[in-house]
Formats: sequence, structure tokens, C-alpha cells
Amino acid sequence: MARRRTSSSSPSKSSTKRREKPKKDASFFHRWLVRFNLLAILLLLITYLASYIDPQKFWFFAFFGLLYPFLLLINLLFILFWLIRRPGRRKYAFLSILAILLGWPILTKTFAFNISDTKQADVAPDLKVMSYNVRNFDLYNWSKNKESRMGMMNIIRSEDPDVICFQEFYTEDGASDFNNLRYLQEEMGYSHHFFSRTLTLRGKDHWGVAIFSKHPITKRGKLDLKNSEHNTVAYVDLNVDDQKVRIFNAHLQSVALGREDIAYVKGLNPNNPQKDKNKNIKSKSNNKKTTEGEDASSVVSEHVKSSSSILRKLKSAYQKRATQSEALANAIKISPYPVVVCSDMNDTPSSYTYATVSKNLQDAFLVKGFGLGGTYVGPLPSFRIDHILLSPELQIHDFEVINEDFSDHYPLVCSVGWGK
Repeated sequence: MARRRTSSSSPSKSSTKRREKPKKDASFFHRWLVRFNLLAILLLLITYLASYIDPQKFWFFAFFGLLYPFLLLINLLFILFWLIRRPGRRKYAFLSILAILLGWPILTKTFAFNISDTKQADVAPDLKVMSYNVRNFDLYNWSKNKESRMGMMNIIRSEDPDVICFQEFYTEDGASDFNNLRYLQEEMGYSHHFFSRTLTLRGKDHWGVAIFSKHPITKRGKLDLKNSEHNTVAYVDLNVDDQKVRIFNAHLQSVALGREDIAYVKGLNPNNPQKDKNKNIKSKSNNKKTTEGEDASSVVSEHVKSSSSILRKLKSAYQKRATQSEALANAIKISPYPVVVCSDMNDTPSSYTYATVSKNLQDAFLVKGFGLGGTYVGPLPSFRIDHILLSPELQIHDFEVINEDFSDHYPLVCSVGWGK
């Protein structure tokens, strides 16, 4: 009697379900990846509006402009993922590529691509300019380095610029070690200067912006920034080898984060011990231990409070800088001479402020630099918020961001000629 054999080739229902589940999981994962990719594209496109829309009308676009480098990086990562891991879905990579290309003007203002050494050693520059936010020469020892002031002075001595534009300049009258005005004149040889004061206390402590020069100053003045007491724009006219040039020194509105704001931002960094404090904020009432629910509510409330405080200050700063940048741009436009604009704009190249001031000017970093060129050394990412801009008829011989962190800003140095 023949036995009936059961075929092993027909799978059971349970094994079919087991094989279908991974496919469903993969499909779900890819759907969410596509959604995140499309969201990253949309947000990147929104960042482009920051350069064109006045923050006084719609301020939140300015905030998105601050996120441009990060959203650009996210889109680049998506491009690599779709091209390498999922060739069948390359259309999504092309969408990110198209979005990046639509923002080409912003990209070329944010990144410099000068690979080779472009110094013109065969032609001596006519003028060497330094722009430096010295943070009051570390008057209050924020850096915890007692040698920081002399470190800044040693940088100046080593670079030996013809003109220095200081933002957040401080000097004290009398025989004090912080009589920086006298030190720069007598010890460093800067016999000509213009100090535009924004604050004086006790009749002998002075703050503001200052321009020091080894060349004669034929005219000096300042712009009245009516929406700020502590920010200003000073300018001087110099006569250099029978050539006239106007030097602007601009310190535009800062965000003015307080200690609590800075501590909160530092706490967002996973490698910073302050993060534990942000996580473990606990409400205490009558010395009673709070429940887990109350503790979580306290944490959320504290995060909302800190974030709201920072956003309010960002909004105010964006709107004030918009007005200030328009006043500066107008002063540049009516200048009778070629201009060199040294500035701590407190804003990035993707901003309305930068677009307004830099119109029809050269950016020394873009002409001679490479990469992102970050100039800020504080707790936030190293944004490029300090700039040296020049009239197109001036020739840029060299530019450098000096990576010495005696202040919370790096000094910038630019060598300039009068043209070919």
C-alpha cells in the first residue's frame, strides 16, 4: 500500500505571516523617512526667506535663517542615504538637491570655497585692518584667565595692523591697568583714534566702540541708532598715501542673553554637566517630596519658560538689527570714498541684516577664506557673526580668522589694496 506524502513546498499560513511582517515594518519605516525628508526640504526652503523678509514684519523667518546650516546638513545626509542605500528612491534625493540649488545665493554667502593659498605675496597691501570684539578686554574675568587682556594685546602686536576696529571696547581713566586707550597709544603706536562712547560710569569708566589708526584721521562721526543705547556705528576717514578711505566700525544689537539663558543653552548640550540640572529641576513646597508627575510638570514648565525667554530676546534683537542695518547701509551708500566695514553684526550670512549691509560690497571671508569661518566662541555653535566688507574697487590681498579665544569672538584681519 502506497503511502501518501505531504508536500513540504507549500508554506503554512503562520510562516507566510512571519515573512510579511518585516516587509510591512520596512514599508512603515520608509514612509516616515520620506515624510521627514519632505519636512526637511520645506524647512530649508523657509530659511531662504530670512534674507529677504524684514523681521519687523515677520520676525520668525529670521529665526529659521539661523537654522540654515543644520537644515542644509540634514538634506545632504538624506541625499547620501537615498543614493547609496535606496537607489530605487533616488527621486527623493533629487528633491533635496533641487531645494539646495534653489538656495544657491545663500549657500555661496555662507560657505567659502577658496582651496588654494591665494595670498598675493608679490604685491604689498596698502592697508591692514583688524576687527575685534574684545569683550571689554575681559574686564570681569569671564574667561577665568588673568592673562586674557595681554593675550589680546599680544595678538595685536603680532599682527601689527594699520587700523583696528574694536567692538565692546573698555577703558578706564588714570593709572589703572585697564587704561587701554593710553596703552594702545603709547605702547602700541596708534597715535590716532576715535572712541564713540555708549556708557560712562563714575566719570572714569567708559564703554563703546573705538577705531585706532596709524594713519591720520581727517574726519570722524557716528550714526545715531535710536533703538539702542549700547550699540553704535562709528566711522572715520583716513588719508593713506593720498588715497581716501572711510572705515566703519559697527556693533549691532546683540540678543543679550542673561546668565540663566546661557546656562539653559549650555544644558542642551549632552556633554555638558549643566544638562543634568536642566533635567532635574524639582519643585519644592513646604519641604514635601514631589511626585513623579509633579516633577515632570515642573521640568516641562521650566523648559517652556526658558525657551520663551530666549525667543522673546531673539525677536527683539532681529527687529532692532533690521532698523540698524538699514541705517548703516544708507551711510555706506552715501559715502564719498571707498569703504571698509568692520562689524560685529550679531547675525549670520543667511540673515536680513547681512543681506542689507553687504549689498554691493565684497565679503573678505568669501573672497579669501574657506569653510564656514565661525567667529563666535560662546556657548552657541560657532556662527560667523563678525564680518569685514569692502567696496568693490578695493582689492583684497588676504584675510584670516585668528583662532585665539581670549575673547568670545575671534579677531579678523584683512589686507587691502587700492586696486589693480
